[in-house]
Amino acid sequence: RVGARWLVFGDRPRRADVGSVADQLLRAHPASVGAFQTAISRHDRRAAPARLNGIPGVVLVGTADRLCPPRHARVIAGEWHSGRLVTYPRAGHMLPQERAHEVALHLSALLPRPTPTRTRPSPVPA
Repeated sequence: RVGARWLVFGDRPRRADVGSVADQLLRAHPASVGAFQTAISRHDRRAAPARLNGIPGVVLVGTADRLCPPRHARVIAGEWHSGRLVTYPRAGHMLPQERAHEVALHLSALLPRPTPTRTRPSPVPA
């Protein structure tokens, strides 16, 4: 649990969140973890975000993120011209657990808003 806490969380994670992530890591097949690490290390952080240009988005990063550090998030946001960068002080990689409310607000702001429509009254049968 200490390793999971150090790797993916910031300053003050909840014990239940650390336990949940540690359990997930322990259940992952070692070959899958190795393949994932290899894929992440080969990922082109410049080409992928550029494909999203024109689509609104947000890049969220914690200042204590060891998996996708702020310098990487800045590269992603810099290539994704229609994306914004939001940084969370002292947070790690697990922002949905560490900053759930703020993450939800940023994501919900990306959803299309319904537009009011005018309805015409139904014709009255003669």
